[in-house]
Amino acid sequence: MPEPATIEAALFEGMFVRAMRPDASFAAELKELGFDVNRIQSRYPVEVWRKALEAARRRLFGERPEERGYRALGDLFVEGYFQTIIGKILSVPLSLVSAERIIQRMPKTWQTARSDIRIEPPVQEAPQRWRVRFHDSNPLPGFFAGIIEGASRRTRMRKQATVDIERHEGQGFDLVIHW
Repeated sequence: MPEPATIEAALFEGMFVRAMRPDASFAAELKELGFDVNRIQSRYPVEVWRKALEAARRRLFGERPEERGYRALGDLFVEGYFQTIIGKILSVPLSLVSAERIIQRMPKTWQTARSDIRIEPPVQEAPQRWRVRFHDSNPLPGFFAGIIEGASRRTRMRKQATVDIERHEGQGFDLVIHW
């Protein structure tokens, strides 16, 4: 029987401890969903992550269309994640390496954080335009788009990246990154 899909605790810390700083009501809701902000475990089931993100989207960006809310949540996540110990360590090379190199390393970086996600090697379609194909059992393309757009502000790019979502079907989607 396959191992259940899991996600690193640092992502939970970045989103739900650092970025959101939950009040008692939201902390109780997160605990009910499987994440206790006062007793962080090393890994969590991906289903807990997905449910907690949905609760956060409704709470913070419920008035926006779902994809726009997840995109805003992804952008917020970047700010919180880079306040974690792992995020601080990763932020140093992010500011020194080219955008192209960061995009090329995306599959390895995200697969370390989430055991169930598979990302095909990014394809450069034109100068400053890349396509990244995701295979994800819990797809939230807007969230990933927000992460990339938010993280692009931390690179040495002169212009912030824009991310378009294409081919969103079932358990797959493409992100087209351009600047």
